Amino acid sequence: MSYRLFFVTSLLVSILTVCTTVSVPKEQLLSSAEQSRILNEFSGRLRAIKSFQAEFVQDRHLEAFLDVLQTKGIIQFEAPDKLRWEVRHPYASVSILNGKKAAKFDIENGEITRMTGMEDFLYEVLHQIAVIIQGNFEGIGKSFRIKVGRTDQQYILHLQPNEQNLSKSISGMEVLSDVHLQRVQQVKIFEPQGDRIEISFSQASEGLTFAPGVFDLRQPVLSE
Repeated sequence: MSYRLFFVTSLLVSILTVCTTVSVPKEQLLSSAEQSRILNEFSGRLRAIKSFQAEFVQDRHLEAFLDVLQTKGIIQFEAPDKLRWEVRHPYASVSILNGKKAAKFDIENGEITRMTGMEDFLYEVLHQIAVIIQGNFEGIGKSFRIKVGRTDQQYILHLQPNEQNLSKSISGMEVLSDVHLQRVQQVKIFEPQGDRIEISFSQASEGLTFAPGVFDLRQPVLSE
């Protein structure tokens, strides 16, 4: 290899290395006392939210594939136990938690069809989402070990399952908040086989009054 070619190759490698380097925020785990303080503060803030709505983007990363499976939609919550998870793209569906019951509906051409046979599993999933939204960290602590870390930009709650049955489907979770502990920004769910789900929230609004039928388990109203 000539000196000129060696120089050009080395320069190109250097440029590519600089351009592809990603700066990862350094995380520091909190002491037990600081963790308790942050969890109490965050819990108090979240418990004060009586109703809210936000847009979500859910990305599913599969270990065996490069493509990311993405869905987008709206989440609506009304304390203490009403939750609506509405997927709007690339398909349409509505999952609802209302008290101790849950239901899922598929939507096609304006027609709504209730899906059956998975109510117990659906309830557990939606219930866990509602528990996180309400900042019920005491309840979360019954199923997960909690560690809290902080970067310059956010707090990160690391959740590791305590129960063997739970660890078969979830190897861990992360709940991310802004440094002011105003709301949950993102939830990451890690599965034992290496797959993961990342759910990001945006355009959040609080103190809303929802229309009748939003959380109806028999015939929920459809979004316009």
